[in-house]
Amino acid sequence: MQTVKTKICEPLPECFRSNKSTVMCATGTHLRQRPCKGDSGATAFWDVENGRAYVGLGVTSFPKEEKCEPSKPITYISIFPYMDWIKMYVKNLPKPYEDYARLKDLSTTHWQRNTGL
Repeated sequence: MQTVKTKICEPLPECFRSNKSTVMCATGTHLRQRPCKGDSGATAFWDVENGRAYVGLGVTSFPKEEKCEPSKPITYISIFPYMDWIKMYVKNLPKPYEDYARLKDLSTTHWQRNTGL
């Protein structure tokens, strides 16, 4: 997957419209990388250590009525604004979270730079 400007995903799904600043739009780089029914909850990851460590950037929600379409982009919402809530419910976050928690600001900058926000 590769990030693209957010306007490519417009009109945004209703669940993403309330806070456009946390939206990331991506398109597949291979034929099998496409949004599909059942993808809700899937995470976009950022490879921060050449395959040794990944940081979750965003989660998608896919409308039930949509079909799999290779030409459609997929929309994610950033998880960083929700980290306090996540930490309340996930008591033992994996070690990479602890090591890369400082990436919050960096990856938010990366997110905004690559989505045109």
